[in-house]
Amino acid sequence: MTSHPSSSAPLAVVTGGSGALGTAIRSRLTEEGWRIIATYRTRPPEPVPAEGHTTWVRFDAADDTSTGALREAVTAQPGRLHAVFA
Repeated sequence: MTSHPSSSAPLAVVTGGSGALGTAIRSRLTEEGWRIIATYRTRPPEPVPAEGHTTWVRFDAADDTSTGALREAVTAQPGRLHAVFA
């Protein structure tokens, strides 16, 4: 069982995190102890308690409000951003 990553764990953004590929990427990163900011476009995913540390953000690149929300979510995390999966 993977414990929740600490604030010093690497941080990744996974766009389309609720899709098939995004879910696979999130699972792998969670196993490795990463903190994740995952995005969805139309519908928030169902919460999964054993998923590790994932912050969900609604994101549409054509919408300035959602791009600002993603930027704020990244900025709110301690440390620096280590990877972006798009």
